[in-house]
Amino acid sequence: MKKSIVLLYLIGLSFVLFAQEEGMREVIEKNQIRCPEIENTIYYMVPEYYEEGKYDSINLILEFWDDNCYEVDEIQWTRIMMEIHDQSLSEDEYGGSLLNLLQRKKGTQGFSSRYFSFGTDCIASKKYLKFMDIFAQELLERPKLDAVERYLLKFYLYENKRNFRPMKDERFDGTRLQREYLNKLHSQEDFSTLGMRFSAGIWTPTGKLNHMGVHPRLDYSFGYYSPRYTAMLDLGVVFLNSPEKYAVRYNDSLYLTNKFTLFMLGGTFGKTLIGSNTSKMGLLAGVAYNGLQTIKLEDDCDCDDNISNHHYLSSLNLNLGVEYQYYINETLNLFAKVKYNFLFIKNNGGTDLSGNAINISLGALIKYDSHLRRNYLELNDGYARMW
Repeated sequence: MKKSIVLLYLIGLSFVLFAQEEGMREVIEKNQIRCPEIENTIYYMVPEYYEEGKYDSINLILEFWDDNCYEVDEIQWTRIMMEIHDQSLSEDEYGGSLLNLLQRKKGTQGFSSRYFSFGTDCIASKKYLKFMDIFAQELLERPKLDAVERYLLKFYLYENKRNFRPMKDERFDGTRLQREYLNKLHSQEDFSTLGMRFSAGIWTPTGKLNHMGVHPRLDYSFGYYSPRYTAMLDLGVVFLNSPEKYAVRYNDSLYLTNKFTLFMLGGTFGKTLIGSNTSKMGLLAGVAYNGLQTIKLEDDCDCDDNISNHHYLSSLNLNLGVEYQYYINETLNLFAKVKYNFLFIKNNGGTDLSGNAINISLGALIKYDSHLRRNYLELNDGYARMW
């Protein structure tokens, strides 16, 4: 309490000490007055000084705070409003910190400790918020405000005005704030996150492979996602028996079977070609390893114990395709894709299985959260330019 009284007295004389700032610092250091106490005093004294027209004293307090204490949002806003009041606001003085201040304000609604430091007098800080609202409203009534000054005051006062899209308007052309905003938006528009896909579709063979028939297919993918690119690990299976039997040679014996289970492990790279805030279309290219399980020998067969009783035909799979995605919300996309698979199945001694396959699938893509993605969406007011 003693320290607070000393500080109140000190600030009460600040207009006298305007040219003796070092003396002010010595008194504060001698009495071991800490920044939280100075902060509380600001919330008590600034409204009184404003009513009394002691603007130089307010500016001296804010300057001392800025040089010697930590950053507190509400004190930063006070400084901005005083500079608007004195017609001395300089964007270059703040650099990128002005945009960061706006982002924090947009993410904070009503009274919150994000405005004030811990240890701040709650009653004083709430009263100070009311004073700041009145102060900002008075400044808005001034006829000669430039675009940046009016934007800052409305951003502070009105929750429904806290968006960044107006900074793209031509009335902000040439301002430091617009330049900082567009640079930051551009640097984060290719935000990356993790993505996970689930899809189902049909596998349709071509060439001599077509007598194997059409089969259902299930796929799961996991990997890198951004609005422009995707790179994912793929797992897939094509199943159900073939409508026609085919011959395979295994361990010097020829077997007829209609068993058909195709396993796939590979990767796919995607590149967006066109898009909007609701959908996009892109190209897909991938490579995979295919294993076609053809027969399962009976347990009593005359087989070497070291040889598996499952028989597989392996093949490299090179594939190309197109994909269309539609955005349901910030975390879920629905998609449809068509891929052409170049297969190289060799069934030596058995039925000719040369041919390729066409996959048509429908599915969902789940996008995980990330700091860059949240930051980009906030800067773009929830709209993600996906191309």
